[in-house]
Amino acid sequence: MDVSKVSNRKELEFNLQIKPRKRRVRDKAEALTVKEGINQVWLMDLMHDQREEGSTFQLLNVIDDRNREAI
Repeated sequence: MDVSKVSNRKELEFNLQIKPRKRRVRDKAEALTVKEGINQVWLMDLMHDQREEGSTFQLLNVIDDRNREAI
């Protein structure tokens, strides 16, 4: 490539514009419902760990969302 061609690229003034991203139109989120009593919503979480000797174990935690009582 010739050096004169490289220097002429700035003189050409290419019209390169960065187009902004289009934003997605989202639906309005539904309001969160608050449960009034206990025993209506339960949360489940599966946990696993490993002992020093290498054996693994799993725990299933089930918790009431209202009063945080676990089974």
